[in-house]
Amino acid sequence: MKKITKYNFFKHTYCVFKGAELQEIEGKSPNYTSKSGSSYFYAAEGVYRLSNHWGRAANCRWRIENSLEDRIGSAKLGYADWTSFYADTSDGILYFIAVDFDLNSATYHHIKSKENTQGSLVRTAGDTLKRMRDIKEILEKDAWLKYVDVEDEQALRAKITLALIATETSLREIKLACR
Repeated sequence: MKKITKYNFFKHTYCVFKGAELQEIEGKSPNYTSKSGSSYFYAAEGVYRLSNHWGRAANCRWRIENSLEDRIGSAKLGYADWTSFYADTSDGILYFIAVDFDLNSATYHHIKSKENTQGSLVRTAGDTLKRMRDIKEILEKDAWLKYVDVEDEQALRAKITLALIATETSLREIKLACR
């Protein structure tokens, strides 16, 4: 993809915005407001986005990290440099999953945006989101544990989760192998 600017950042891109303080856009009028109500404020090095919806935005995959409590209603303000945007295609093998066992959470990342330190397979967006659902079930829910006799639940969660990010093996097959 060519250099990302205010003229093309909204066309099939992936980006992780950083939470920003509302005072950073105080007194400014948005350069653009979308049909869904998101407001965009252009800066020389990037863009501010004030929105009440993050994740899938039109044909883009945008999320906000380190979101601040500073809000307008349910809308959060995020900022991203133009260099933080990466090309996104629905069938491209572009995403990997990173797991934070301390926070009991997983996030997906564009292959060009971050180093893949956990040996995750790189997948399409659709396959990545399916794996994210499986990982969320393992990390956040307990119902599946009643079918497994294990003393260290956290170690089992970690073992299953690491298998989910590093292989194409189904969740069902991984669970059966861990019995």
